Amino acid sequence: MEALRSGWALAACLPALLLFWRWPCQLEPFRRTFWQRGALLALIPLGIASVQVVQTRADFALAWWPLLTLWAVAAGYVLTLIRTDDLDAGRLPSKAFEWVLLTSLLLTTAALLLLSPSLQFFVAVTTMLFLGMHQPLSWHQRYTLPIVAVFVWLFSLTPSPSPSLLDALSNAAGLTMTAVFGFLLRRSRQLVEELEAANTQLALHAAQAEELAVLRERSRLARELHDTLGHALTTITVQLEAAELSLERRPDKARTLLTQSRELSRAATSELRLSLSDLRSESASTTQPLSVQLNALAQPEGSPAVQLDLSEVQLSPQQEHALIRIASEAVQNARRHAHAQQIRVELCQTSHHTQLSVSDDGQGFDARELAAPGHYGLTGMRERLVLLGGQLEIHSSPGGGTRIVARLPRSIPSPQAASL
Repeated sequence: MEALRSGWALAACLPALLLFWRWPCQLEPFRRTFWQRGALLALIPLGIASVQVVQTRADFALAWWPLLTLWAVAAGYVLTLIRTDDLDAGRLPSKAFEWVLLTSLLLTTAALLLLSPSLQFFVAVTTMLFLGMHQPLSWHQRYTLPIVAVFVWLFSLTPSPSPSLLDALSNAAGLTMTAVFGFLLRRSRQLVEELEAANTQLALHAAQAEELAVLRERSRLARELHDTLGHALTTITVQLEAAELSLERRPDKARTLLTQSRELSRAATSELRLSLSDLRSESASTTQPLSVQLNALAQPEGSPAVQLDLSEVQLSPQQEHALIRIASEAVQNARRHAHAQQIRVELCQTSHHTQLSVSDDGQGFDARELAAPGHYGLTGMRERLVLLGGQLEIHSSPGGGTRIVARLPRSIPSPQAASL
């Protein structure tokens, strides 16, 4: 009878051997360290059970076979526990692997329950804990109670005194609670993994937001430099060329052009400092009211007439900054490129939006064509308005003049405007 029981126990190790022969195991470093320590701890109860096996035999020569059986089954049980970690989602080699693993775990557990009374509760609790940690709730609802009942029944088959009904109920309750505890551990681990994934995703979004902020700042700096240095350098270049041509025949005019170039250079330097100061501030601001700055567009001498039709408007500093830049860019374009004789700037406000319109009688252009490389004026206008929730309309045709309309909502729709 004992030989039959030992043979059955050794047969229970076959699924464990199949797990490592058919599906090789590769443990991560942290899991390898955990199971090395777990195997050392398992030697303690296994050593106690081995001593009890030897003590039940009158002759040690009769104990070697039961002792070898016990250690073989215990090794198969520990190896199966190691592979039980692979029941986590995403690490299953196949569905067959899962069924072989569960079969091996239950068979080696049952064999140890029959071979050693001293290991019964320790092994049963460990098995239920691992099942609780690695099986979903739907699985427990179907199989946990039947497995607990089988384990309690196996307790009664050992040579030790048969447990009373109260002991059986106590064992069943303990094993069930162990499975519940294991399931709670599994759920807590899932929550930790989900939190780590969320933190990783949050860090990714933060990096993307930082990259987007850098790109916005680069675009903002490019617009500021275009609106300040771009206009000034172009005008200075034209004036210096004219001064060079007038140097011999009209020295007075050349001297005047040089003086104007110097003054324009100083003004551009001052404007650049103001722009850099605005870039360093948390929100763009202007030192003068919008109407004063728009009136200044009509004052440069020798320029085409600029007619102003300005209504009283209420705008945020970001909106004022954007509109004055757009108006300045549009007026400069009309003067330099369109060769306009008249320029008209209109500003009005309704209950829903604010509208700035700059029109001229210049040569115009085809609004459907892309801007030439190196010309970013219209692009900068559109970017300013988009960041504030507005829109830009361009009406122009060759020989028919140009009309640029900028519309902004009465309020800034999002915090993106802070990047202007």
